[in-house]
Amino acid sequence: MLRAALNAANDGLLADYERRLKEKEVRQANIYLSEYFAARADGKEQYVTQGAANNALTRAALPRVAEQGVNSMSQRDREVFAVEAQLKERIRSEMTAEELEQLDMLEGMERREKGLKGT
Repeated sequence: MLRAALNAANDGLLADYERRLKEKEVRQANIYLSEYFAARADGKEQYVTQGAANNALTRAALPRVAEQGVNSMSQRDREVFAVEAQLKERIRSEMTAEELEQLDMLEGMERREKGLKGT
């Protein structure tokens, strides 16, 4: 009896989650575009309108839209990240099997937590 009730409750769970996610994305797009085009109609520059639209998303407690195509990393930052990646690989190659297992468990937990925060 309890299992039947649990199965009935879980049946629509994924569909409900996907519906809510779609509604959130549509709401985000509506807010961003309305603010963006309102600022463009006022004669503001593109970078100002993008900022205004992202600020509206922040006020609505929605994630900001990333400025795609903008490379804000300097050459030094890219070099630092490359050195960090090399160090991580070297450290990983020198780990024991037990340490690697612990690291994999930690990374898996961080991915799950990041996934939960994104919703």
